[in-house]
Amino acid sequence: MKRVIMISVFCILIIGFLFSTNGPLYKPGKLKTGEGLRSPLAPPSQEGVKSNYWKVAEDILIYHFSSGEGTPIL
Repeated sequence: MKRVIMISVFCILIIGFLFSTNGPLYKPGKLKTGEGLRSPLAPPSQEGVKSNYWKVAEDILIYHFSSGEGTPIL
């Protein structure tokens, strides 16, 4: 009996969560319109950035290095 009550409560919580989300978090086309983006899709200028860094956004730098021979891959 206790197990049936626990399963019923769990099912009610799941159903309540599903109805409270108000639809999907992503809608197709948001990226194309630029809606909800942190920064523009165009890459920032790399001027003034040290040679071992890529500037992703105004406050984000990614360090990179190369070793070995051959074609570089990411």
